[in-house]
Amino acid sequence: MVITQITSGAKQFVPRLGGDVIGINQTPSGSQYSISLSNNTIKIISAGDLDSVSEISGIISPSSSTSSKPVLAPSTVALLQPHHSNLYINGPISSPSSSTLQCYDLLTDRQSLRFETSLTSRTKWTGKEKRPVLEPQMTCAQFTADGDWLATVEEWEDKYALDEVSSYEVFLKIWRWREKGWDLVAKIENPHGIDGHVLGITSPSPATTTTGALKASDNNREFATLGSEGSIKIWRAYKNSHGNVSETIWSLYRTIGSSTSTTQTHGAIIYSPDNSVLIAGIGGYIHLINATSGHLVKSLHLGHSINKLDILGRHLISLHDNMSIFSGWDLSSGQIVFSERLDRPHSSIAVNPLTSTMAIASASEKGKSTITISSMTMKGKVNKTKISVDSAVSHLLSTTSTDMDSLAGFLFVDNAGQVGHITNLRASQGSAPLRPVATDYSVVVPGSKFISGHVTRTDGDARKRKRMQTTMPGVTMRDKDISQVLQMEGLDIMQMYEAILLNGV
Repeated sequence: MVITQITSGAKQFVPRLGGDVIGINQTPSGSQYSISLSNNTIKIISAGDLDSVSEISGIISPSSSTSSKPVLAPSTVALLQPHHSNLYINGPISSPSSSTLQCYDLLTDRQSLRFETSLTSRTKWTGKEKRPVLEPQMTCAQFTADGDWLATVEEWEDKYALDEVSSYEVFLKIWRWREKGWDLVAKIENPHGIDGHVLGITSPSPATTTTGALKASDNNREFATLGSEGSIKIWRAYKNSHGNVSETIWSLYRTIGSSTSTTQTHGAIIYSPDNSVLIAGIGGYIHLINATSGHLVKSLHLGHSINKLDILGRHLISLHDNMSIFSGWDLSSGQIVFSERLDRPHSSIAVNPLTSTMAIASASEKGKSTITISSMTMKGKVNKTKISVDSAVSHLLSTTSTDMDSLAGFLFVDNAGQVGHITNLRASQGSAPLRPVATDYSVVVPGSKFISGHVTRTDGDARKRKRMQTTMPGVTMRDKDISQVLQMEGLDIMQMYEAILLNGV
């Protein structure tokens, strides 16, 4: 912000505000300025000394434009901290807030934490040539199952390098929660080698198994990364004691696969709900890997590059071909169940195992979105609900933690930084669970403006509209070990897999 005195032409500068200035106002007395920033923040600045008096922070906007209809940018990171009502989100790529993680408490409607994962200058230009300053970009992040550990991946490229030697850097950083903030405990440079990108990162779920899969104590201290060269690396924490002092050290535990001369630009990685299988998608192939031994169990050929993966029961849900195709695959048989071509350029998927439903949000360039909630049956995918949103949905998240019952279901974040909540009808105590059908949606942040929209039900009365609540079916796939089924020989894999899923139902 620049303040110019008209008579003398003298200028005063207020730099490093944290975002582009999109609006300025002044109090009637002229003693204070209010500044609206592109990162959904309002700052009050004293006109006398130009110091910040107060700041009101909303959720970081995933939009890359300040026009009336902003265009979505690759705002890569949006995740919920397990066992907390905290949404972690960063700004779009190539923005000053890309390497800033904002923690927003959805229940209290306020920012509870904001920290930078890398050093940023907040300066846009440098040198006599006024070249743009290149900031590190956060590409992905992941929590451990207990929410006490956080891993972030950042990329930085020196586009002004004069020699032919690559100046591309990738950092895997691991943070630990201590009292009221995150402390950096490990910084791994180029985890997948020089010029190796990290395409995805995941961590085991809090499930436990009885057949040799990761124990609950280990679940909280492990990350798996997928590299652009095709390898998977497992990072684990170890206790290191020196006398009476004990510290946690992170190191490489295992490398799965080998480096090749071919690199990929898209990929995804995820653990199965029971942590027995590690599923990686890269180069048009889905690889199912035994999480205990690291051996390849099965490979599926999709024929299209994979962008995102999730699991619903025995079905693998995928976004691929630059997020223009939405498909589902049966893991036990390796057969495709459904495939849909999407006519909208921005899409996101989420799976809620507690309600046995999946959701896909597609946003158009015109700023409209459609969220479709479906379930899988023996006949294939069945659409239960379609919701029209008058804004561009940038992120779709599933809330499955029992510590967040009031937020159970699905959350979405739109291009203005508003959060919507979708959930199904609550079954009365002692009665049979209702089918997961959404009938309306609401903004979860109490102080936010209600997002207008409508719902189309595909399995009942489309005129009924109620505030959505949640139900929790009694059986999930958390206690089922799918690795045994995948390795069986001479048996009907489909039949055995279904028997495991139906065990105890």
